[in-house]
Amino acid sequence: TLGGGCIGLVGWGGAQIIIPGMTHPYAGNLSQLSASGISLVSLSTSMLSSGYQFVKEESVCVTTAAAIALPSMISARIGTKLAAKLSSDALSLVFHSLSA
Repeated sequence: TLGGGCIGLVGWGGAQIIIPGMTHPYAGNLSQLSASGISLVSLSTSMLSSGYQFVKEESVCVTTAAAIALPSMISARIGTKLAAKLSSDALSLVFHSLSA
């Protein structure tokens, strides 16, 4: 899905603030790829914790969640592989273009 691909490609999810901060020359000065990876790992950890709570409270249709998650996981892998092939400048351009 487009959502999974964008997540894998540019690390979306609150990342519109986190990633620019990590890539700014006077802040983190990290590469776009590194900042995207850090953002994905940190946000995924908190999402797992939150998602578990919803499942525990039986507020989730697991079948529907899986129907959304599985294609997103596949397209996220594709986006991640594409991100690894792009230069930092090209990846930054994609990130900012899709964030607008």
